[in-house]
Formats: sequence, C-alpha cells, structure tokens
Amino acid sequence: MRAALFCGFGWAARRLWLPALVADGFHTFGVFDHRARPPDPLPGVRFHHHDTLDDLDRYDVAVVASPNASHADLAARLLENGLRVVVEKPVCVALLDLRVLEAAAARGGVGLLRSCSTWYDPHFTRFRDLVRARASFEPRRVRARWTRRDGIPSSPWQTRSEYALAGSSIDLGWHLLECVMAMAGWTPLTPERARFHLEPGAHTASWYGEGSVHLDRIDVDTASSVSLRSETGLTVEMDTAWCSRSDGDVVEIEVEGDGGRYRLTTLFGMSDAAARAPLMEVTENGRTYAEALPAKPRGAAHALMAHDFVAKKFDPERVGQTWEQLRALTATTEAIVRRHETWRRELRLGQGT
Repeated sequence: MRAALFCGFGWAARRLWLPALVADGFHTFGVFDHRARPPDPLPGVRFHHHDTLDDLDRYDVAVVASPNASHADLAARLLENGLRVVVEKPVCVALLDLRVLEAAAARGGVGLLRSCSTWYDPHFTRFRDLVRARASFEPRRVRARWTRRDGIPSSPWQTRSEYALAGSSIDLGWHLLECVMAMAGWTPLTPERARFHLEPGAHTASWYGEGSVHLDRIDVDTASSVSLRSETGLTVEMDTAWCSRSDGDVVEIEVEGDGGRYRLTTLFGMSDAAARAPLMEVTENGRTYAEALPAKPRGAAHALMAHDFVAKKFDPERVGQTWEQLRALTATTEAIVRRHETWRRELRLGQGT
C-alpha cells in the first residue's frame, strides 16, 4: 500500500497527512481539489492532479480532507468505487448522511475510518487507561475544555458556515466528544444548553490554516459552551474556543464519579503555546496526588495514528472503530449543529442581514 488520494489539499492534508504517509513509505499521491496550488516538490514522491473522481485504481486509500460540508458526499462516492477511505473530522453531521455512508461502504465492500488523532495522543491514552483501570469507577460528570489564546484558522474552510457548518464547537468539540465517549461509553449525548460566541476582533493562528481569512466575514462560533446529558444520567460540560483571554492554549478533561476524580491537563493539535505543563491529577479516598507528564513533539498523535492505520491496512475492525461509535458521534454533532444554525440565524437577524 503505497499510493493515496487526497480529496481536498488544504492545511490538514499538507501539514499532517502528507508527511505522515511519506514517512510510512507512500510515494504516489493524487490530488482532487480544483482550488489547490501545486504541491511542493518532494524527493521520490510523485503527484497526480485529478479533475474528476474517475480512474482511481492506482490508489490504495483516499483521505477526505475537504471542507466539512463536502465530507459525506465525497466519502460516499469513493466508498462506492471500492476505495478505502479516511475522513477528517467531522465525518458527517447528520444521521441521514451516516446511513448513506454505511450503504456505500457495504456496496463497495470496503471500510471507512474517521481521523481520530486524540485517541493516539500519548497524554490522553495514559489518562484513558488510568480511568479505565478503575474497575468499579463509573463516570457521572465530565468537564472537557479546549481553548486557545489566538487560534482562529486562517482559512474560510473553517470560518465560513457554507464550508464549515459550525466553528470551534465542532472543530475542537469533535475531538473532545471522542475523548469523552471513549471513556464513558459510546452513547449519544443530548445538548441541554448550547451557547455560541463570535469575537470578530480576534487573531488568526500563524500555524493553523493556509491563505488568509477576513475576520469580519467569520459567521461561525469562535467559542462555545455546551451542556450535554446521556440517557444514563452522565452530564458533560464542554467548552471550546479558538480565541480566548487565557495566557496560552490548554486542554483539560476532568472525570468525576463515586470512586474519585481524575483530571488531565495537556495540549492537543499543532500549537506549541501551552498555558501550563502537562499533568495528571488523581483524587481518591479524599487524597490527591499529581503526576507530571513527559513532553511530546508537535504532531506526535497524528503521526502515531497514521502509522497505525497503515500498519493495520486501514481496516476499521483492526483499528478498533465501529459504525456504532460513529453513530453516537454523529447524533451528538447533529444536535449541536442544529443549535448552531439557530444561533447563526438569530445573529443574522440581529445584524439586520
């Protein structure tokens, strides 16, 4: 397996997937993106530009890293043609689209994988294993936060609703939902409250995105706060922000239950502007202790994920992904996006547009 097709050749494809796949021995790449600039030359690597999704037999896998609104349609077309597919988050934001993807995968006889780099983050995997090791522990409450100081993507793919569908609430929130569900069970979470904020005076992130974006044209949330609940009574508070007044970037996940409280402080993604040192804190039987976590290089989680996908031949079952997991993620994401659409409609009315 040494040839991959990129559907969408923006920041994620160029900065994350391309170097990871080259490191794992891929030498031939296709690009299906009418707006993409020519790829930078790489020794021993060949690129082919495609105007249509035809004649793709040379490729072993396709990576869908296009704007969010096009993910489901592109993935379904590729699956129908019998091509293994990896989709950047969010894979889809409607259960109807999920059913279309399932049917396309069945007809094509191939599997679909979702990009899930946080699953492979060294700090999160250590934290997840710690929580799972408490056999009698049952999570009752989770707080998940991912905030940046200056982290608005410099691309309309993430900042215009026609492409992105929502802002930080999905861009960062999808990762947080994966983490929460991985620890608390793959059950849909229903939003009880959702607040979205737009700060047009914020700053873009020099490391996140390509090209330029007009900050006054952003029409998705730059920050969000969502309260969710499962049918089993688990409550989740999820906060995201591309731009905040904090002194740096931080991810915090806190899990509470009858047996104790566990908190992870770390940083996901490609930013190196950490607000504080990575740490795990454990409170059990009224006693609290903390463990400092080792440093990790930028992009380590994504590289580990890509390597595992290649080693397991992009087989969802071997990777540990299921349609049930994606169904839970999609159901929750669909509910958040609907709340976001209502907020955006009210925002336009308030601006007189």
